[in-house]
Amino acid sequence: MHVVIIMDTIKIILYFSVIFIGFLINFISVVIYNKKYRVLNFENLIISYILFIISFLVFSKIGYIIINRNLIIDNKVLPNIVNFFLFGYAFIGGYIGLFVYSYFSSKIFKCNKLDIMKIYIPNMLILYSILKIGCFINGCCKGIIPIQIIESICNLIAYIYICILVKNNKNILNISIIIFGLLRLILSIFRIYNALYIFVIVEVMCIIIIIYGLNLKTGEVDK
Repeated sequence: MHVVIIMDTIKIILYFSVIFIGFLINFISVVIYNKKYRVLNFENLIISYILFIISFLVFSKIGYIIINRNLIIDNKVLPNIVNFFLFGYAFIGGYIGLFVYSYFSSKIFKCNKLDIMKIYIPNMLILYSILKIGCFINGCCKGIIPIQIIESICNLIAYIYICILVKNNKNILNISIIIFGLLRLILSIFRIYNALYIFVIVEVMCIIIIIYGLNLKTGEVDK
């Protein structure tokens, strides 16, 4: 019994450590991108990132509630208030929420919405890549194959590819959004879902992301 408790405690510590590392690396990358595109001064960037985290958590929670609506209604998910705040976040919800955040953030900091998106959206790939390692450790988001690790590797490769485009001053927004949507859409097939409803909702969200990426007007070359 004690061994099980110790193992579960270690797993939880590792899980949240990976989450912390993920956001830390994501922040460093955002700083680098911000320096490249000269969007915000450092003080405003710190404030922007704090707001980004809040926005990401809120929309991730909303996404999770939408995706797992039936399970929540049946009281099979989030049985207590602690679990509600510590667990149960859908990355794809936070990703879609970033589109909304970029709009309001541009108003707050009086800059172009696309500039805000350029420093945050490409870096969602590296954040997702690292957080999937946390999912593997925690045993969530399982698949018929070790899908968490596969998603992690695919998004890491995509992130490196985007970094190469940034170095060569290529358009990154449309490609970043489309790649994330496509990867999530394709790899969702290998996930194990509790209900068909969940799979359909996730796929619809992926399609929304892809369509948004295809229709976003950014110009051919970033500044």
